Amino acid sequence: DELFLHIPSELLTEDFGGSLLYDHQQWIQNAVLYEKVQHLREKILFKFPDVRDGLNEFEIPQSVKDAERLMQQHLKLKEFFVNYFAEIDVLIDDLTNNLLKQSSETTHSVAAAVATLPSTEVLLYLNKTNQEIHEEQAEFDKFWAIHKQRLDHMMRACHYKRSVEKVRRLMQ
Repeated sequence: DELFLHIPSELLTEDFGGSLLYDHQQWIQNAVLYEKVQHLREKILFKFPDVRDGLNEFEIPQSVKDAERLMQQHLKLKEFFVNYFAEIDVLIDDLTNNLLKQSSETTHSVAAAVATLPSTEVLLYLNKTNQEIHEEQAEFDKFWAIHKQRLDHMMRACHYKRSVEKVRRLMQ
């Protein structure tokens, strides 16, 4: 009873006679999801632009076989990027849904609102991250459209070069 003199019952879990709903396993799951979102956000927003720039700096292969190999490498990298975007979307959705579900289950009092304040900050962070990721994805899509055209042009040039060499050999 002395505990209630210092801490409102809405801020105490049922174990201590309060009414705050708390699931430690859910908290751990949310913390893991949050860390994954942070990690992927850093990779996407700060490392992908460098990787994207690096993709633009390639030497034109001298053979069709080398051009096809380069094309396959770049297509695998594109798939890697697309998977990162999809993964962070799922993580953000899962964590957002978990937090919204938890906040709807919490008693709506001033004390409970204070207890869920960190969740509100996380939701704001997730919303901002979601916007940033979608902007980066749009930039990547623009980049890829241009890059793919360059790769296709490279392939046509290699095929043309091979055809010219065949004709030259036949003419000799």
